[in-house]
Amino acid sequence: LTGVFPQLGGGQGLDLGKAKARAMIESFGGRVTGSVSGRTDVLLVGNEPGMSKVTAARKQPGCMLVSLENLCELLNAGHMLPAKGTAAAEELTEATKITSFSAGYWYNGQALNATPAQLAYATGAHLNSGSAGKKKKPKELGYW
Repeated sequence: LTGVFPQLGGGQGLDLGKAKARAMIESFGGRVTGSVSGRTDVLLVGNEPGMSKVTAARKQPGCMLVSLENLCELLNAGHMLPAKGTAAAEELTEATKITSFSAGYWYNGQALNATPAQLAYATGAHLNSGSAGKKKKPKELGYW
């Protein structure tokens, strides 16, 4: 989970709605962790997500980024998330639009000091750059 989920209510500040999102995922048998790793299949992205988690998820092959709205649409239609690494999973990730990032605690968020290339990668601009479906990871991002 990253970002705030005001659609779910509850909580304060950066925890807004996260407890309810966690409970919803766990009620469907999902496992929620605090960090992104090679075993992460899905990152649920709320409003103003953390840039470091989004970037870490984009670096993991096959990891899907899914908005709460897209997740709810799938569940309400009786569908499951697509399998990791499939074309449907990539489409779902591309449909998740990120327009701003969290400033973090005490304004230490990674996005505040990011270069334009780093921000473009994290927002997913590289996914829709017209390269015939081939993902390109920028070479000079500074912290990789």
